[in-house]
Amino acid sequence: MAKQLPGRRTYRFLLVTEEIMQNILSRLPVLAFANAACVNKCWYKIGSQILKRPKLASALSLNPSLHVCCFCSNISNPVVKLKTNRAHQFLCNDYKDAVEEVTEQVLSEPIRPHFAIACISKEFDLDLTHGLIIKKLGSSILIITNIASGIIGVDGIADELHEEKWETTTVGPNSQELDTIDRGLVLLFGFLPGLKISTIPLLRPMLESNKLVDKFVMDILHYTSVVSDCQAPTAIIIFGDKTTDMKLVVSKMDCVMPEETIIVGIREIQFHVTMSKGLMPFGPKLEPCKTRRIEWVAVEILNDLKQQFRDADMSADIYISVTKETMRTNDSGILIPGRCLDFYRVKGGGGRYFNVHGVDIQPGDSFLFYHSDSETASSTCVHAFNKLLTLKAELKSKNYLHLSKFADKDDKKEVPGGLIFSCDRRGESFFGEPFVDSSPFFDSFPTAPVAGLLCRGEIGRGPKSLMNEENKDEKTPNCCLHVYSTIYLVMSYLPPPTCFLY
Repeated sequence: MAKQLPGRRTYRFLLVTEEIMQNILSRLPVLAFANAACVNKCWYKIGSQILKRPKLASALSLNPSLHVCCFCSNISNPVVKLKTNRAHQFLCNDYKDAVEEVTEQVLSEPIRPHFAIACISKEFDLDLTHGLIIKKLGSSILIITNIASGIIGVDGIADELHEEKWETTTVGPNSQELDTIDRGLVLLFGFLPGLKISTIPLLRPMLESNKLVDKFVMDILHYTSVVSDCQAPTAIIIFGDKTTDMKLVVSKMDCVMPEETIIVGIREIQFHVTMSKGLMPFGPKLEPCKTRRIEWVAVEILNDLKQQFRDADMSADIYISVTKETMRTNDSGILIPGRCLDFYRVKGGGGRYFNVHGVDIQPGDSFLFYHSDSETASSTCVHAFNKLLTLKAELKSKNYLHLSKFADKDDKKEVPGGLIFSCDRRGESFFGEPFVDSSPFFDSFPTAPVAGLLCRGEIGRGPKSLMNEENKDEKTPNCCLHVYSTIYLVMSYLPPPTCFLY
């Protein structure tokens, strides 16, 4: 037996450097990390260093079930729980539903989430899924759950990238099988220190929609002014029902919000946005002479358009872009005349007219025909990739200057993650190959967390240099609500300069 001599006692754990401890603690899951931060002041300080930078975490699950064991959930007596069938307990504990899979993945490393965004298939019950996520994360976190036409993300268990597009389920002998296949969800966590985040709802009854939209925009500006010294928010992410026409909302925001909104961050966080377009213009510029139904008397024009329909692609979707006079806010915050561009889908027609899906197409508004085009979409995906590579190089350059002047090697410029909003009419069936829409982001920032959803009506506004609009002038109409496009939102971070005292 050995005896420790007085004064010779060694606390070997104290010999571990702060850098090693930070490496160890940064690998812990959320709950273990929170417990470790309570051990002593030193560990708490290291934990605060780990959590000082913004962070995104995402996970995708194609598990078709939102399994909830009613038997176990109804047992409240711990004595009764001990006496339940062990085989049932083993099976129940071994089973994981979709919500449990994604939450375990995003909570597998330290993060202090400010918000969570979940995109789910329509086959999942919205209220049930939202409730399960709240149960896992707690009611104090801002949580948005929405139904999407598909999802984009990385399955952390298999470490595989997925672009899942869910087709409309049809009733038939195999409808139950399709109902099981077309299920899944993607979850995004966000921790953005220095930013205030909130949700502002817009309820849209049929009456007084203009007044409600005005109030909605004013509520956003009021909230921004209350919680910060800024007059407009840094970024706005809108989730709308697919049956809702977002043109009025987006047009009002584009009019009121300054150009810095969406792309320029408050303090050290910045947002960058670029896009890929999937429409090709063709035909002459025309003007309607009737609202809702667009008619032309000139048979020659109709014949030319029909011939161009055939030359373009009979399977392509046809749209018209309508240029309208509007108001916009300049750099000084003053309303000035401007022009906006809205897209409406051509649903068919015959004889001397075309049926157009949409309203507020007035006589005097000029418009142009567009058709969906996979080659245009592919080439603009390459452009978006190049824009993101340029952005990455700029971030590295700023990071180098920042490191050389102010901070240590651990305080670096980074991309915590991003979001992808893609049209549900694109995807593998549109391009003829998979992962075309997700590749610009994943090839540019392969280690950054990202979550994406497929939708119809993609909202995006950004600087000309990133949005492939370098040739845009003051007379060019502004477009915020797109079709057949993919929007890439990238978040970057630059720590504040460190002050030295001499």
